[in-house]
Amino acid sequence: AQNHSDMRLNFTADGLVMGSNYRPPDGTQVQMAGNVSDAFPVGGRTEMVSNNGEVLRVANGPSFTETVSVGADERWYYLRVFNAEGNPVAYSAPIWLKAGDDEPVCSQ
Repeated sequence: AQNHSDMRLNFTADGLVMGSNYRPPDGTQVQMAGNVSDAFPVGGRTEMVSNNGEVLRVANGPSFTETVSVGADERWYYLRVFNAEGNPVAYSAPIWLKAGDDEPVCSQ
């Protein structure tokens, strides 16, 4: 059985890489994109999952895009990859989204 160690995941929010903590204004529409660039399992699927376990997007292939709206409550999202048998074989790091000011604020 293949251990999928050669699989490469790419997961972004408006081009920001996984692991990012993104704070755009409330109501901003954010483009999420996922891609498995190498060794995608034949017959597999990709899913975008939120912090409450909700599956927001399922793609029967190595890539997808999904738009989410940013709100006052912090949410995080991650990419999950399944093989043809329905077993998870890879997970991305999460991306955190919450309405706010993405620029640092200096106090005086």
